[in-house]
Amino acid sequence: RVSGRWEGPPMKTYIIAFVLAFLTSVATTPLIRRLALRFGLVDHPHPERKIHTSAIPRVGGLVILFAVLIPLASFYLYPEGLAIQAVREAPGLFAGLFLASGLVCVLGLIDDLRGMNAWVKLTGQVAIAMLMYFLEFRVTLLSNPFGSVIHLTWLSLPLTVLWYVVVMNAINLIDGLDGLASGLSLIISLVLFILALVTANGVLGVTTIILAGALIGFLLFNFNPARIFLGDSGSNLVGFLLATFSIMAHVKGQAAVALFLPVVALGVPFLDMMLSVLRRMASNQPLFTGDRKHIHHILLQRGFTQRTAALFLYAMGVGFAAIAVLMMFTTSTWINALLFVVLLLTVVLIMRFLGYHRMIWYSFTNRGLLESPTSRRLRGLLRDLMNQPPAERSWASFARALHHSGVTEVQVMDRDGLKSCALFSSLDPDHDTTESNFVSSSFRIRPAEGVVLELLFRWPAQQGQFAAMPNEEAYLRVAADFAESLPVLVDGDEPMKEK
Repeated sequence: RVSGRWEGPPMKTYIIAFVLAFLTSVATTPLIRRLALRFGLVDHPHPERKIHTSAIPRVGGLVILFAVLIPLASFYLYPEGLAIQAVREAPGLFAGLFLASGLVCVLGLIDDLRGMNAWVKLTGQVAIAMLMYFLEFRVTLLSNPFGSVIHLTWLSLPLTVLWYVVVMNAINLIDGLDGLASGLSLIISLVLFILALVTANGVLGVTTIILAGALIGFLLFNFNPARIFLGDSGSNLVGFLLATFSIMAHVKGQAAVALFLPVVALGVPFLDMMLSVLRRMASNQPLFTGDRKHIHHILLQRGFTQRTAALFLYAMGVGFAAIAVLMMFTTSTWINALLFVVLLLTVVLIMRFLGYHRMIWYSFTNRGLLESPTSRRLRGLLRDLMNQPPAERSWASFARALHHSGVTEVQVMDRDGLKSCALFSSLDPDHDTTESNFVSSSFRIRPAEGVVLELLFRWPAQQGQFAAMPNEEAYLRVAADFAESLPVLVDGDEPMKEK
């Protein structure tokens, strides 16, 4: 069992560990990126699930693997004066960590490059979690901020497996914007590093500062506009390492660190995963079905750019981290209770700001599955559109048909990194300007080779409605596909001549 028996290395050891990881990450990222481009190991755009519009390498897991394991392994080669005693005395423990990290990265690479059934992937994650359990990375305590710790017996195995699976998938789900997962994981690793300093846990301190260095180096290439993605290999590996380091933070006699603080630090990924599960259960969708209703998608729909959305979520992550650190330094039950109330209020305010409370309630009442007037009008729209001869198809006639069907606004945008250029915009002149609650749906369209545009529809929402109904989005998807036959826009209303 990992323990905090050792008093910890000098600060210069942490600095060396951080610098080694950072330099390894900075050196290997361009090399791995070039190899990925050469062999076609890229993430292609997907109109319903992804934000990017061009193929980008998605093998960042290899960067994190090298940038974490190479510096950690190098401590075995240091002179005794710089060596970390606990690392050198636990070769079996770190050999197991190296092996499992490699397995996680390989599992993610297979999913990145060839695709993998969700249940097969889950089975692989469970198997790796069980391997870690038998290597004595175990959840044996649950902390209670208002009382004594809860000692686990036979529940230790299932809760260890659950912890690994939940953390890996939480980081994977939040990985939807340039630099988002890596930035939030950096914040979490720094919280765990502070925890290591407080509890004099040298092994935890070295491993977490190495991960922090690796993530900072990777963020130089991963922040918007990203030149490389973490991919499933990276997000699963980072989640695995955070889950492992959280278990290493479990120090005998330190009740406050028995998973509760790591849970708080992981607040943003956990919140997004919880909302995803509730959303899909409420709408009777499979849990493993991807969508564009994650927190970062909602921020983009509200007008945030990729950078501002990522920075907003970083700020949320820092807020959760601050609460975790404050809990770390207090033993007062009343202060912990106050911080817990602040945490709950923060979650409630975030859900209200993003509108998730309406969406979940709307879905649970099954109103989202009913036929709406908009859906019925859109069915008629599609019949009319399909009957148009190609010579008469124009953006103006397309917009007029949509306005007649209840859609009040149509926009066509060309997005290039942070820039957003409006190529076409049409607002229904008869719409009620006093309407304040709107629903929007956006789709990527490819009207010509090498041209990617974003088509946005907005229309008044029913009372309590948060998102488009499944049938409405299905009709609009067909309308978006039809729009690919319209003249290609490049500047204002003037269509680009077809090549």
